[in-house]
This record gives sequence, C-alpha cells and structure tokens, in this order.
Amino acid sequence: MIYCPKCGTANREGSNFCNSCGQRLAKGEGKQCPMCGQLNPLEAETCQHCEARLTPLRRPETGPTAESEPEEEADLFAPENWAK
Repeated sequence: MIYCPKCGTANREGSNFCNSCGQRLAKGEGKQCPMCGQLNPLEAETCQHCEARLTPLRRPETGPTAESEPEEEADLFAPENWAK
C-alpha cells in the first residue's frame, strides 16, 4: 500500500497519483511514514513531517528475560508492612 502524503488515502502499489485527491505519490528510496505517508530518508528514525516513529522500539539484548523469576513483592496486606 502507498499512503497519500496529502490526504492519507491508501492506494495500490505502483500508483502514481492518489485515487482520492489526485496528489502525486512519492517514489524512490526512503522509509514511508505509517501515520502520514510522507517519504523520509532511510536513516531517519522519526518522520520529518509528523514526527511519528518510523522504526520500532527494540528491547535491550541484556537484562531480565521473561524466563527469569520475578522478585518477591511485599505483601501489602500483612500487618508488618503497614505504614506507621
């Protein structure tokens, strides 16, 4: 799908003009913004037009994993943990 940078309408791949408003659709190298359809440089992480994120956030390779056991939490209802 190619999204029109002017009106946001989804158009078929290979389209040169928007089916809704007639705007010329961007061609060439770059990342297309999933929010506004604007074409951005390949190295961009956010859209230069609407500032939406172009690359997904990644979880760090190090640190706790889902397989590790969670730390025990204090029982907030136990009398010894009541605030004085």
